[in-house]
Amino acid sequence: MEKDRLQFFGERIRKAFLYGGIQKSIYEEIRPLRNEENYYSVKIGSLFAVAAGLVFMVLILCGFIRKEAMVVYISLTVMSLIIHLCCLFLMEGRRRFATALNYAFAAVLLIYAIEIGVIYVGDPSRVAVTFHVFIVLIPFLIVDAPVGLFSLLIFFCVLYNLINPFYKNPSAVRMDLINSLFFMVLSCTSAVVLGGRNMKRLANENYLFKEHDTDPATGLLREHAVETMINTYLSRRISGEEGQLVMICLFHNEEDETILPLARERIADTIRLHTGRYEFCAKINPDTWVIFYRECSRLDAELKKNRLEDAIMRSFAKAGIHLDVKAAAAGSEQYDSYERLSEAAWRMIFSENKGNRLPESSADHSVSA
Repeated sequence: MEKDRLQFFGERIRKAFLYGGIQKSIYEEIRPLRNEENYYSVKIGSLFAVAAGLVFMVLILCGFIRKEAMVVYISLTVMSLIIHLCCLFLMEGRRRFATALNYAFAAVLLIYAIEIGVIYVGDPSRVAVTFHVFIVLIPFLIVDAPVGLFSLLIFFCVLYNLINPFYKNPSAVRMDLINSLFFMVLSCTSAVVLGGRNMKRLANENYLFKEHDTDPATGLLREHAVETMINTYLSRRISGEEGQLVMICLFHNEEDETILPLARERIADTIRLHTGRYEFCAKINPDTWVIFYRECSRLDAELKKNRLEDAIMRSFAKAGIHLDVKAAAAGSEQYDSYERLSEAAWRMIFSENKGNRLPESSADHSVSA
């Protein structure tokens, strides 16, 4: 009995440390959600760091801060700017790297804290403050299981205490050692609490997403879900970010009814194959599908639309299906809601295909068109 109890608690500790208290399979399943949260965290955090670095450089030039620290703030600003540019230009469709980029940004902040609190401290008897503040803030910056945060915090705490004796008096070194250990333990405790809370929150979001917002037959979103997600994105996006909605319609005649189920299945399979977790894909009626690409230019959307349309037609050819599929793209630079985006895309498709039978359940669009 005692052995079973120890095994039970050991398993709970292992699970809390490695996966934030959830099952490994669920932890892997919510990886896209973790990457998404880390993407916005590092995007906003790096922009704030760039602004803070510029402010401190101005203060140095005005004589409020020692000029010797200028190199620290220049390096902080440049590295944060590089990370922010990576978010803007390299992360579109590649947000699986967002968590790693957030760890890199946290490392930049801790290196800055070591430089300003140890190497450029000025007074060898001064006890550090910046490093301890940053080490406590790191668990609030990164959304991940505790194991990664533990590794980062312990590594930089050891590095800090190895460098410290070369620049400070023994009394300050002892006090910094005690403080760093205390705040590292405090930060690791926060990592366990916040990591577990975040993992369980994302697991619940993922469960609700699958249960209530996804069509079990196709694995795609339902229309009410994609409408909410697109409108939320459009209301929160920052200046310069564009989103593109691609609508795909299947046109057919009454004599094609027997082959329609296979054609619809082929379209859904092709959409799933050519899109990821970062695109909003939905089946809005039996013969109409939409894909919303975030942070995507109009040119890229046109290329993706053409590739998707070609892939569907190739899939039809392999299955011996002779039906017509048309797609159109509408951008958020012109339309600011899901309703307007979908209406604009439908108008484009309808204007080119008046001779074909309309997709089912599209009467509302055809009337407005």
